[in-house]
Amino acid sequence: NNDNAYESDDSLDMYLGFHYPYVALKDEETPPPMIPHENAPLHGLQFAQRVAQLLTQLVLKKTSGKELIALDLGCAVGGSSFELAKQFQHVDAIDYSHQFINAAKRIQKGEQVSFKIPLEANVFQTVMVQQPQENADRIRFMQGDATQLDRVFPQDEKYDGILLSNLLCRLADPYRCLQSLPTTDNGIVLMVSPYSWLEEYTHPSQWLGGYMDPETEDPLWSANQLQNLMKELGYCQILDEEVPCVIREHQRKYQYILSHAMAWQKQTNE
Repeated sequence: NNDNAYESDDSLDMYLGFHYPYVALKDEETPPPMIPHENAPLHGLQFAQRVAQLLTQLVLKKTSGKELIALDLGCAVGGSSFELAKQFQHVDAIDYSHQFINAAKRIQKGEQVSFKIPLEANVFQTVMVQQPQENADRIRFMQGDATQLDRVFPQDEKYDGILLSNLLCRLADPYRCLQSLPTTDNGIVLMVSPYSWLEEYTHPSQWLGGYMDPETEDPLWSANQLQNLMKELGYCQILDEEVPCVIREHQRKYQYILSHAMAWQKQTNE
C-alpha cells in the first residue's frame, strides 16, 4: 500500500509540526522553536501557510465580486486549508491518509491535538497544535484519492483556486489527476513540487519527468513536461518561482526542500 508511510504515528507527528505552530502543554516548559539554531533557514518555515497565501493572492487578483471556493488536494493535516479559509468562502480539502484527515477534523472541531517534537533518538517533547483562529467551519475535510476525483465529488463542483502542494510526485497517476482538475473558467491551479519521483509511489512509466529520453538521451525535466501538459489541457502559466520548506527530523537533522511553484489559469472556451 502506497499510503502506509503516511499512516504512521511518526509521520503524523512530523506533518503536524510541518503544518502548524505549536504551544506548550498545560503547566509544561516552553517548547523549543522548530529550528533552534543560529543562522537557521527560517525562511523555510510556515510552508503550508505560504503556499496557501500565494494561491489566495493569485485568485483575488484575477477574480472579484463573487463567493470564492478552493480545493486543497493532498491537504495532509490541513495547515493550508485553514489559511485558504481566511479568504475563500468554502474550502474542500482531500487527502489519501485517513490519519491525516482525522487529525485535521479534530483541529477543526477545536480539540486539543498534541504531537511529539523529536529531540534525539527516543527523547522528544510533547506539544500542542496552536488552534487556527478563523473560519474553520468553511472547510470540508474528506479522505479520498486525488487521481479519482469523480469518486470523491459525484456532483460537478468547480473551483476558483486549486492547490496541489508537494503532491504530484506522490501520486500513482499524476497525469490523470491533472486531466481531471475541476477548475472554473479562468480558475487558477497552483502546483508546488520538488519532483522527488520514487518507484514506491509512482511507477516510472507514470513519472512526468526526471528520466532520460530513450530516443535522444537528453534529460526530460518535470517542469518542462508539466508546462507542455498544462498547455495541452487549456491552461496558461501565470507564475514560476521557488518555494523553500524545512521539515524537522530531530533537533540536529532537517530536510531542506526547494519546491518549484507554477501557477496556471484555465482559459475560457470563447
